[in-house]
Amino acid sequence: MLTPADRTAVNASTGEYYICIFGNTAATFKLTIDNSDHDVFLKSGISESGYIEANETQLYYFRDPILAVPNVTISMSLHVMTGKARLRAKLCPVKPTAKYEDYVKECFFTQEDMLKGDSEEREEAHLGEESDKTDPEMCKMPSEKDSRTSQVSCVFVVGIVGLAPFQTHFSVMLKFNQETHHTVMKEGVPLQGELPEATPQNYLATINNPNVTRVTFQLTTIHGDPDIFISRASKTPSPTDFEKRSIRCGIYPEMVEYNLE
Repeated sequence: MLTPADRTAVNASTGEYYICIFGNTAATFKLTIDNSDHDVFLKSGISESGYIEANETQLYYFRDPILAVPNVTISMSLHVMTGKARLRAKLCPVKPTAKYEDYVKECFFTQEDMLKGDSEEREEAHLGEESDKTDPEMCKMPSEKDSRTSQVSCVFVVGIVGLAPFQTHFSVMLKFNQETHHTVMKEGVPLQGELPEATPQNYLATINNPNVTRVTFQLTTIHGDPDIFISRASKTPSPTDFEKRSIRCGIYPEMVEYNLE
């Protein structure tokens, strides 16, 4: 953690930070940077992890044109690795021209909101989940002439509060109920996600360079036993519809390779 005092001491209150990750052994990792002055914006299908102290609240926001599509259900899920936490979520109306600094003052959770109790069964599970359908009356896209300066007229806020007397480690993820929705992958950028049992999550990887001779997909398990199914023909590959697959035991990485020569 770099504090303002640390940065001032080396005359680097602002500016560039150069980072090196060195693999002492073969490793799979996720690298993130967090600015404590800003809340985090969620992206569909990508989990965000964090740490919170007792009674501390972390807010996340989601604003996307998908919110203006009728009959789409947005689901927010919380997974706790250590400690105890609670999730709350709600949809807020905002002006199409509103920016983050505008709607963060109106769309939030108070500590009282976050500390309202859950059922014992839900708390024992150390899980939290909220889902809500989009509201076409509240969430509207701007007209074409205003599209450059305006966005959808609503935003989701997701709050996580720490309930343990010590630090809680958690992850939160948002996704849609559309099976054909794909999370776009970028080469060399790892994605971290969570799945309930017997539930698919779709991704899309695009190869634009005609000189590429090999493409490798690697799925590394953190816990559980996920499998990977890949197809260049079907948009929604599955255990019964795939071109290639890897279904090893969860403790081993799943590897699928395409030789394009």
